[in-house]
Amino acid sequence: MPRSSRKIVIACALASLMLASCKKQPAKEPEPEPDPFANVSEPEPPPPPPKPKCESLDEECKAEEETWVHVGESAQFMPPTGWLYAKLETLSIAKSETDAAIAYRIVSSSLEPKKDPAGVIEAVKPIFEAMSVEVSEATIKKALKKDGVVDDKGSLSLHTWELDGKVDGAKGVVILVVSSLGSGDGLVGAVALKESAVQEHLEAVQKSYRSVRSSQ
Repeated sequence: MPRSSRKIVIACALASLMLASCKKQPAKEPEPEPDPFANVSEPEPPPPPPKPKCESLDEECKAEEETWVHVGESAQFMPPTGWLYAKLETLSIAKSETDAAIAYRIVSSSLEPKKDPAGVIEAVKPIFEAMSVEVSEATIKKALKKDGVVDDKGSLSLHTWELDGKVDGAKGVVILVVSSLGSGDGLVGAVALKESAVQEHLEAVQKSYRSVRSSQ
């Protein structure tokens, strides 16, 4: 190949290389924008609601098989399973909707039903009010002239009197309960059942009111 031709070939090759190097390079794909939520963790679930204090029947605390309800600082009793219960300011109560109830309260001195019926009447008033029970004072005084029936099938000796009265406006069975605690405090309580509910609740009520015991 003549020298001049070789030079032309070389020149053309160099020109081709230069053109190739001058070609526009393809644009790079843009990097994705960082996810602003990539490092944000899921929010913590809210804490569970606090357990009810069972200081009002509106809290709807339901008794389980081994539920014990304190009566003041000196006693406790076991409500029937499934009943609503509450430790109120002056007494403790368990209710089965509107047809049966049990309640107890502590008073600061022992009660003497025969010698001081007025003291018993005054002590039981808040209980009857909480249970929607109506019993006349005359009925209570008449009953307390006699010795109550002693129920000693539980840990405490309970003196009981059956009274004529109303429960939630309906004719019912009302049992007044009086006892003493080792601390010298008096214990007063009541069982109230509508007549229509006696057969349904009798066994559970007997077990419950007899369960009352000193907690000291």
